[in-house]
Amino acid sequence: MKAQSEEQGKVLRHIEENFYQDGIAVLEPVDRCSIRLIYKTGNSLIFYYDPGSGLIKTREPIYKSKRKDMTKMPKKKSFKDNPALQFISTDSPADSIAEKDEEPAPQYPMKRNPLYIETKSRRVQLMFQPSLYNKIKALATEQGKSINDTIHTILDEHINGKDQ
Repeated sequence: MKAQSEEQGKVLRHIEENFYQDGIAVLEPVDRCSIRLIYKTGNSLIFYYDPGSGLIKTREPIYKSKRKDMTKMPKKKSFKDNPALQFISTDSPADSIAEKDEEPAPQYPMKRNPLYIETKSRRVQLMFQPSLYNKIKALATEQGKSINDTIHTILDEHINGKDQ
């Protein structure tokens, strides 16, 4: 396309400098200051020269397909200033193991026999009085355990205490 005015020439230079020419199907003049860019996907966008600010601006795009305009895609996210990174160590596991002065692990296998391991697999819904629940919650917090582990320990000690 050849620019028909000085304003269209500025818009055309802006498009040539900032957009991949392979994706553009048609450039057509709209008025003295505007050019419509039509992508090969069928989407179109109107660029115009604003003489007041001296900037190239866009008008609302007219979508002919459901695909979004490639110029409106979000930028890549940066995770450099993520607050969660302060909780993630950057040391490799081999470095942290070598720094510890602990006795070496035994060379024989220490895996427990799966026939004797009982897993927690039954679910039970219990109703507690609010005061009792608050006491159990305080006990769990004090011991650094979950409420489930605290109740399990209390019941296990009570039942095993009766058997002996």
